Amino acid sequence: MDSQEEHLPSHESINELEKMEIYLQVFHHFLPQAMDFPNLAVPYTLFLRSLREKLHPAGVRDIQAVNLPSGLTFHVDVGDRLGCDFFYGHYQEYFDAQLFLGLLDANSIVLDVGANFGYYAVSSATKLTPSGCVHAFEPNPDAYQLLQQNVEVNHLQQLVSCHDLCIGAEDGETDFYITQESAFSGMDDTKRSVLREKLRIPVRSLDSILPELGLSQIDAIKIDVEGYEFAVLNGAMETIQRSPNLVIMMEVSAKNLNEQRREALMSSLVNLYNQNLRGWIVDSNPRVLKSIPTPEAALTLGSATSANLFL
Repeated sequence: MDSQEEHLPSHESINELEKMEIYLQVFHHFLPQAMDFPNLAVPYTLFLRSLREKLHPAGVRDIQAVNLPSGLTFHVDVGDRLGCDFFYGHYQEYFDAQLFLGLLDANSIVLDVGANFGYYAVSSATKLTPSGCVHAFEPNPDAYQLLQQNVEVNHLQQLVSCHDLCIGAEDGETDFYITQESAFSGMDDTKRSVLREKLRIPVRSLDSILPELGLSQIDAIKIDVEGYEFAVLNGAMETIQRSPNLVIMMEVSAKNLNEQRREALMSSLVNLYNQNLRGWIVDSNPRVLKSIPTPEAALTLGSATSANLFL
């Protein structure tokens, strides 16, 4: 019996199921406000997670469809924290995503590195004409399956190319840690979800693979690879230098940075700032753009929680 069959509700419990889903929708609705209060954010998140896992146990794969007001449809795994939040109407990066999408034009060449189920890849494609394109990279097999499915269900195969590849500093091989919740898989064990298996997989640099895809420069890149953003950047420096109008959006999260990765990210940021790139974030309260003047300031962004740095 597969995991989905194990958790199908009986007819007798369907009313309780509907009631629990309503509770979860309400609590997810207030999650953004709770996150604006430092003393409330952690206990509220833990409470919501414990309530959610009674209905959607972490790591138990359960694919559900989400129909957005924009007309887009996404299939997500509600056994994954990111997918479950999205299913109940909360997307932590909503304002960051709107800024990223607003910086695209109809001809943009967009890269999504660490695409997960494809929110950025699919949403970006809706902004493009056939002269633009999206290349989405996702090495986790479960997430990659959802990525492909979401591109297809939204009929965007002509604009989005999916690659089940790990992107890093150079071509070769890397350990890849598959966790129960795919959002926390990566080139190291994040310890934020139960480890399912460790694989040895190929890794490519963007400077190496993009010429094979017929690309010499790009217009926008989103990077979310659980602490190895520095590796993606280091393997893309030639491309970055050839891309004068490039927008970079990258996750900075202290939870994913040990001392070695922190120093490596600092080195990458110094390199970018020396090329006259400057950082910005969407400040959560109020929703305004805030300048990040130095690499040192950029590294403090994710000290309490994750943040997206725009360059």
